Amino acid sequence: MKQNLKRVVALMSVLGLVSCPAFATAQTKHYKTTSDNNYKDSYKDESTANYKGEAIVPVNICPNINMYTLWMDSMSQNVGRAKPTVGCDKPIQLAGGINFDTAWGNLDHGYMGEVNDRFALNDAYINATGNVNDWIKAFIELSYNNIQDDPLKNASTLPNPLSIVPEPKPGLYSAGYSLETLDLQQGVIIIGDLQRFPLFLRLGKQFQDFGRYQIHPITRSMTQVMTETLQTSAELSFISGYNGMALHGSIFAFQNPMSKNNGHPGTNYGGQLGLGVISDQLGWDLGIGYIYDFTGVNDVAYAVTLFNSGDLDGEGSYTSRVGAATVYAMLNSGPFSLTAHYVSALQHFNSADLIDNEDDDDLFDDDDGDHAKPWAADITGAYGFNAFDKNQDVYLGYQKSGDAVNLYLPRTRWLVGYGIDILKNTNVGFEFSHDQDYSESDEGTGEGSYRGVLRVGVKFG
Repeated sequence: MKQNLKRVVALMSVLGLVSCPAFATAQTKHYKTTSDNNYKDSYKDESTANYKGEAIVPVNICPNINMYTLWMDSMSQNVGRAKPTVGCDKPIQLAGGINFDTAWGNLDHGYMGEVNDRFALNDAYINATGNVNDWIKAFIELSYNNIQDDPLKNASTLPNPLSIVPEPKPGLYSAGYSLETLDLQQGVIIIGDLQRFPLFLRLGKQFQDFGRYQIHPITRSMTQVMTETLQTSAELSFISGYNGMALHGSIFAFQNPMSKNNGHPGTNYGGQLGLGVISDQLGWDLGIGYIYDFTGVNDVAYAVTLFNSGDLDGEGSYTSRVGAATVYAMLNSGPFSLTAHYVSALQHFNSADLIDNEDDDDLFDDDDGDHAKPWAADITGAYGFNAFDKNQDVYLGYQKSGDAVNLYLPRTRWLVGYGIDILKNTNVGFEFSHDQDYSESDEGTGEGSYRGVLRVGVKFG
């Protein structure tokens, strides 16, 4: 089981990386793990004395890798983030990482989710975990990036509902990440003890259990743009499982970042339910999620606000509420993994909030004039292997969107990537992608573009 968990952590990292190399394998291959029959025991206690009769001090196994922590990382979107390798029994544990990206190619299209800088510190972060007591833990993540998310740098004018969207578009890498400042990206109180009770409560600023994605990937997928929800919330979750299989789910609530008809921002809510098996032989995870107000998603709020008011802070007002749903599927077998995601609005947006102006000739589109009903889907296959004593992986993916021209997404995207652990806790990855914009009749440019991004990432702790 020890070897299985090591491989599963690496596979889950690949599963969570729609467009980023499986960086976690650099660190996880050095981890010790507990037996699946004794998740409650996080200590190695083979004997009270060695063969010389000397007392053996119990060694705390770190990080604690078991069924519960693997599912919790997935539900909180923290798969692949740095974890401490020492001091699991200390009141405070620290770990961190740095991701540096350099890009070339067509960098002036301004799509959401893409870094358009030649050189960018995409993410420099420090994670701190506090062991308050048996039932309460605290988690803080400080993050810094210097991605130039200035829409006015790329767009000569703001979008006008009655005109063609200007080229370049005013897209950002993310509307949820702070720029050029050391930001409290996550700050959560976690109440519960899954070894004793299947429910736990998370209170604070956190990524909601809505969809599945990787935090700060090389390129944020179209489905991540339409599901990533970083808000201050209360989230009640459960994990009920045995021998690797688990039923897991969450319900969450937070104050919506946008208000309806210039009123007070209301309460947004949603949830997700999934079932999966942790196994390196045949592992899988299926889930479905719902959010009451689509503008609770950070990038959707940004796009709707920019479209209907020209306000750049993503905290404006909208006319009509629109809900959204998402489904995901993940499968791994040996070195192979396959992931698929889909997200869609459940109603059409009011034309004052978001329009599409498409020809409505797509299989997924239902003709409703210019009322946008955006959706996105992706599928990614990956293969992990070891060559020259280096963990490596390759992946190939395809993404497509509909009614999303004013969410500043391309129509389609192909991408291919490669990552290698060149040294302990040090990964180099490369990703090449081709975007095809919406046609001019659909308010796009009709142009194709190519990008290459090289990432150098390290973890420490």
